[in-house]
Amino acid sequence: MYIPSLLYGAANSCVTARGTTDSGSFASGSEIWNYYKYSNVGSASFEVLAGSTVNARIFMVAGGGGGGFSLDNSIGGLSAGGGGAGGAVFTQATLGTGTYPIYVGDGAPVTGSGEESWIDIDPTLIPSSYLSYFTSGSRLTAEGGGSGAWFTSLANGFGSGTGKIDATSGGSGGGGVRALRWTQPAGSGQVTGTRGSGRNPQGHNGGISDGTNCTATSETTATGGGGIKAPSANTDCTSAAGYQTPGGEGEFYNVNGLATLYGYGGASMRSGVWEAAPYDSGSAANRVPGAGGWGSSDLYTAPTGKELGKKGEIVIVVPICQTETTECTTYTLTGGATGGNITYVPCGGNDITSSVVIAGSTVSLCSFPITGTYPYPSGSGTVGIAPGSSCNDFIPLPTGSTEVPCDCRVLKLTAGNTSGVVAKYYPCGISQSSYDTDQFFASQSLSANEVFTTCIVSGSLFTITGIGSVINGIIGTCTSSVALCN
Repeated sequence: MYIPSLLYGAANSCVTARGTTDSGSFASGSEIWNYYKYSNVGSASFEVLAGSTVNARIFMVAGGGGGGFSLDNSIGGLSAGGGGAGGAVFTQATLGTGTYPIYVGDGAPVTGSGEESWIDIDPTLIPSSYLSYFTSGSRLTAEGGGSGAWFTSLANGFGSGTGKIDATSGGSGGGGVRALRWTQPAGSGQVTGTRGSGRNPQGHNGGISDGTNCTATSETTATGGGGIKAPSANTDCTSAAGYQTPGGEGEFYNVNGLATLYGYGGASMRSGVWEAAPYDSGSAANRVPGAGGWGSSDLYTAPTGKELGKKGEIVIVVPICQTETTECTTYTLTGGATGGNITYVPCGGNDITSSVVIAGSTVSLCSFPITGTYPYPSGSGTVGIAPGSSCNDFIPLPTGSTEVPCDCRVLKLTAGNTSGVVAKYYPCGISQSSYDTDQFFASQSLSANEVFTTCIVSGSLFTITGIGSVINGIIGTCTSSVALCN
């Protein structure tokens, strides 16, 4: 599935913000970002206290539409369309100091439309391609999902085509239904509850319930609601599965460090059976933000809560400035009984890096602290992580080695453009009790931009301090002049 990217940033002044239900930081591509998530329904505000950026991201998903709820379970009333997903908006934005009111839309009850989600912002701060998303002048809006179609009581419209409620349109539209409501004169009683349309590109259409192969007067059909990524399929009436369809597929967005699914359409119900889909097979509690509700009836209610649309969500993402990337923390890492991996963001860098921590070892690490839902540094196995004082050095952690000290390799390091740079390494041929910690390092002071090559124990630990310093790595084999290696 496609995962929209947050890859590139520009020069920004340092942004300080507040007013959120959840916040943190994460690395994506070549940038580190701060995110501010709003998941509680209702009004709130995002307040930028200082700084500005031309490269923020605003992500919004509206509340999902409710599923249809058919009445009088005698003719067609066991079938209902699924609700449409709430619409999604994901745009770049320019943000400066000030307060930005927002609203997180609620999911709908059965037969209802989902609430819209919005942020109040000057339209000139958003790319012009998003101008059609604005309502009330300065309100950038994700539209709520539409409700699924359903059949009313036979007492309401029996013997006519009025005994149904069509699906409604929205961010994504609700799914349609079709059934034989009466039989005299023969063939005259087929009633169709039409599907709702989606607001492209926020979402997609619900399914059409009277496909080209649906010709028999006795056929009953039902379709799912549209999703953010795709519409619900139309019925084809060529097999048992072709008389009902699942909800349309949701979309993955990375707005907090992990690709997260949003906004699939609700499943249709036909003859008391739901056409669920793999992306909507979990419990009601685990349904994603913006999902549409399942169709149901007064005889067959959906699994608890699945007939309801799910609430929306808003996430505002701001790239951090270069100064912040060097506000790092020293961590003491212990390998424990079996060792494991450590995953971290090297101080002064941006990319997430993984290294091995050897069992029984103790090493130091200067890492940018990623906070929030998916924190770094993080360890696996028996690796212990203890934070200490602040730091601003780039210190990588290569894999430790059990090789003999006369297995030698040429190491190349390049100092950054600052003073006080120190290279630390294990000289080849010098026997030590361990090559996996910083306890027995040899040190070499380097001037700014100096290139340093030396012969080291293969696989041993080495580091270089200083912002902008680079480990060029192993560039060949070598032979030490120390007698131990002859």
